[in-house]
Amino acid sequence: MRLLVPYAQCGIVAKTVLLFFRFAVFVPLAYLYRLLGLTAEDQELIFHATSILLLLIVAWRCRVPALLAVGGRSSRLLLAAFLGFASVLVLDSLVSSAAKYPYALQTQHILLIAFIILFAAKADSSWWRFLLAAVIACALVQSVCAIVLYITRESVFVSPGIGYRASGAWFGPNRLCYICMAASLLLIPLAIAEERPVPRLIYWLSAAVALTAMLLTFTRSGVLGFFVGASYLAWAEKHNKKYVFLPILGLLILIAVSLGRSTPETTGMIGVDRSALGRVQIWRVSVRMIADHWLFGVGHTAYFGRLAAYSDAKLDEYHPSDPEAKNLFLTMGSEHGILGLWSVALFIYAVWAVGRGKERDAFASWEWRLIQGIKATGAATLATSFVDTPFYAEGQFTMTFMWLLCVGFLLHLALSKTSLAPEYRLSMILRRVGIAVAALPILGFGALTSVGVLDARQALRSQHERVAASRQGGSFVSIDQVPNELTQAVISSEDWRFHRHNGFSLVDMHRALRVNIRSGRVRQGGSTITQQLAKNLFFTHDRALRRKVAELIVAVEMERRLGKDEILELYLNTIDFGMEDKRGVTMAAEHYFGKEVSRLTDAECALLAALIPYAPRKTISPEHAEQALLRVSGRLGESMRARVRREIDSVGFHRWFRQHIRPEVAEPAESSQSR
Repeated sequence: MRLLVPYAQCGIVAKTVLLFFRFAVFVPLAYLYRLLGLTAEDQELIFHATSILLLLIVAWRCRVPALLAVGGRSSRLLLAAFLGFASVLVLDSLVSSAAKYPYALQTQHILLIAFIILFAAKADSSWWRFLLAAVIACALVQSVCAIVLYITRESVFVSPGIGYRASGAWFGPNRLCYICMAASLLLIPLAIAEERPVPRLIYWLSAAVALTAMLLTFTRSGVLGFFVGASYLAWAEKHNKKYVFLPILGLLILIAVSLGRSTPETTGMIGVDRSALGRVQIWRVSVRMIADHWLFGVGHTAYFGRLAAYSDAKLDEYHPSDPEAKNLFLTMGSEHGILGLWSVALFIYAVWAVGRGKERDAFASWEWRLIQGIKATGAATLATSFVDTPFYAEGQFTMTFMWLLCVGFLLHLALSKTSLAPEYRLSMILRRVGIAVAALPILGFGALTSVGVLDARQALRSQHERVAASRQGGSFVSIDQVPNELTQAVISSEDWRFHRHNGFSLVDMHRALRVNIRSGRVRQGGSTITQQLAKNLFFTHDRALRRKVAELIVAVEMERRLGKDEILELYLNTIDFGMEDKRGVTMAAEHYFGKEVSRLTDAECALLAALIPYAPRKTISPEHAEQALLRVSGRLGESMRARVRREIDSVGFHRWFRQHIRPEVAEPAESSQSR
């Protein structure tokens, strides 16, 4: 049984799809990875960017622009919903404030959307019938595993005050519950409408298994969603008396789960739902976050990092173990701002509007049953979204896959009834305009890159002379004479992956791009130590793209010709520390501390490393030094950070500053206080 559990997830179909894209499209990039010596993080970024390109190609080949312009109403709404969600993902990769961007999480969502649009446009109904049946079957296998594991107590989730809860192959019951909820609501219309006794019995038994697994999770939000979905089915099929019992069934399950959560194990807290009260406080904090980041949001998975700044005593009183927003709309608003909320609203409206005003005879019998099941699942997911985040949240990819696949089936039905002549004039205009819009930036980037390559070749011809000239300076110091604490601090502050890359880091460039877009100005450069050395030796400090291309090429070549220690040595002797006409750590140690570089203390080494990106001019104030140290302290190793803190805390920062910084370069106290 334990061997079966990992393969019982509904996500097995999603993983199959992702593996197909990986091997069909991205394996050829493996040679490029080896050729450039890219790190694992850089490979993830290339994989992510290529998935965005693949999405654009799929949208183009499926004639999405033309369909949006002249297609049917249902196809336009559904395509706009998918493209809106894709726009959320693409924009998030450009503006997210997450320290470590979730490339893998977002890439699988982008590939999923590309797959669904392609499948909706190119596959016939038999393929969709097989795919949906496979997804439901995976959910049922997971449900069986969850029930057996719950009975045997081999793999269960234990909640304080509730006791044992079924979780199956997941880390928690919330992930299993929504899969069971969706599977049951998709199966019930098939079971009621089926006239053959054997298939009808199979459908009912399957629905019963899914409902049992959902009940054993004791998750109120999922059961509430099932009740709403069942009520929708009863309302939509009010002419059919067979559906009348569904709301009653949903209500009984909801009562059973509520009673199961109100046992004596609640440690005397019967009547006080701390989980619900704590959720209200989380919602209040999330609203405050949305108010501050309403345009772009904070980015996917960045919510938890920002939550600490918004927490207060009211929230801490409930000690929330999972401070997720617990509301789909608040989650999308806090993570993606206005566009996130708009994409959710568009999905809801598109699913509600599809099939509205159309006769049942316009669809095959099984298609109409699935439409009703999908709409019931949509109503259930919408109800659940007010008290939890069943869609798109981290860890909910399986439910996201299942729901988007259902919407993709609706898109397939809409596209199959939409005719678009190839020679339609507007379609041809859109195609030509799209080619022109795509070609202009590509040609411009190619021209700048070509000029940058020429600049790089010119610079590399004088590499030996420039390196020799920097070594002949009177202040040149060997790497062996530089304290290890200083080299560690510089690497931690400027390029913590210095020993892992081959001259450049795409991930650092991407991080800097996100910071600059959010701030509206250039705040970070994303350059490695090798790139900064190339700039100091060969180029000016202008921010032209031409110079950045040349700098990158020179950095890669320097990594091939020089060792890491030699590059670091040259960097330390050419870096600017905010001194007029002076460069290098030797002059910086003398300028700021009046001592040789080999005699620097841990805190002095940390301050010098912190001054590289935040160098002062002429004089340095205590406030400037303290802020610089605060910025770099989080990047230092734990042991060095402790030593620096111990050295400064022993006397206090301002006293340490007066004792170590030379009076000639220290800003007068009166001037500092007046500012």
